[in-house]
This record gives sequence, C-alpha cells and structure tokens, in this order.
Amino acid sequence: MAVRWSVLIGLIPALNTYMNTLTRLDGLSLGAFLALWIPEADSRTVKVAGIAAVVLTLPAAIAMGLMRPGHWAFFSLLAACFAGGLCVAVTTKAFSNIAFLKYTGKVSYALYLIHVPVFSFVSYELGRTIFRHSSFSGELVVFSVSFAVCYGLAAISWRFFESPFLRLKSCFEYVFASGAAAPTFYAGADR
Repeated sequence: MAVRWSVLIGLIPALNTYMNTLTRLDGLSLGAFLALWIPEADSRTVKVAGIAAVVLTLPAAIAMGLMRPGHWAFFSLLAACFAGGLCVAVTTKAFSNIAFLKYTGKVSYALYLIHVPVFSFVSYELGRTIFRHSSFSGELVVFSVSFAVCYGLAAISWRFFESPFLRLKSCFEYVFASGAAAPTFYAGADR
C-alpha cells in the first residue's frame, strides 16, 4: 500500500500502481494468508470474518472506484472484499457447489492473463464504432461482451493448451531418491 501511495507524491509513475508486483503484494499476501488460515480455522470464524470484510470493504471499494478511480487504496479494498467473498463462498455449501464458480476457478489463470487486453480492445472498438457517447447502457454492453470474450478465450485456452500440459504431469513424477539428503537452508552462523 505504501508503494502505491508514493504515486500521489510522484515517487513512481502512476501505471506502476496496477502493473508492478510490489504494488500488488497486499492482495497476493492476503491470498497466501487465506490459503494457510482457512483450512486451519473454524468454519464459523472464517464465515463471520468474510461477511465482515465484505460489509466493510464493498461499499468503500465501490465509492472509491466511482469517486476516485485509480486511487492507491482501491486495490487494497478490492483485495479485502474479494478475500471476504472467498471466505463466505468456501464456508457456504450453496456457493461452493455452484458450477460456474468452480469453472471460473479452473480457467482463472487464463482469465487473469487476458482480461486487460480483452477489456481494453472491446471497449476501444465498441466505443469507437457503436457507443461514441459513454452511457450506462453502452458500458454495460461493453462489459458483457468483454466478459463473454474473456470466458470464451479462457475456455479455449483450458481445453487446448492448459489441460494437455496438465495431463503431462504424470509423466514427470518426482521421486525422492533414497539416501539423498533433502536440501537444508541455514540461517545464522552455521554456514
């Protein structure tokens, strides 16, 4: 968050708030924390924490996105909101059994890779050719078309690219050689 904040005082270019890994570590760290915490925590605690996170951060994220787009705090609020939603989803049977959410998890890497260029291209092309004046209905169409194109491309990537590679995992199973010592990392003076 501090690195993103430094954009306001001109220490780093504004584009870095979205593109640079250092400015996104809070969301990545939150995801890593949840991956470790959720399996160990009480389900009720996870659900209550998730509901609290969504209730506190969703209105703030929406307000920030509408009033101050690109603000340094927006991505932290969004990460906390999605983390809360994840906590609620994994502890609520009705959500965790939704086929669309499971499929989204399966194709999420491709969605992550293609969403920015697809949304940029679709909004530019549709905005240039169909919706010259920005309106809510125009933005809704741009979002819907972009969303559909992203899922279509992610489905193609999963079917023809990712799945074949994942099936190769069984050909490269790691076998720990008996008698070989596992790598050890030392901290301190024992080097």
